[in-house]
Amino acid sequence: MNEAFQILYFIILIVTIIILTTIGVQIILILSEIRKIFQKINLMMTTIVNLSQTIEKSLTPLTDITHGLKSLFEIINKFKKKGKDKSHE
Repeated sequence: MNEAFQILYFIILIVTIIILTTIGVQIILILSEIRKIFQKINLMMTTIVNLSQTIEKSLTPLTDITHGLKSLFEIINKFKKKGKDKSHE
């Protein structure tokens, strides 16, 4: 009886070790997949930041041009108003 109990205890111990080892390996595999996913997300975010910076650099001259045109039209409108004011006098 004592010997049968020791054999059963040993079998349960071996099965528990195998199950825990399998769970540990699966956790390691899951964590490595999560790491790969985060690396891909990081690469995508870097690409998006670079793209947005490129777009920003491309649009900066356009905004400067539009501000310049706006100022030009404001000056032209002021001269037109002065011309109309002088002609009414």
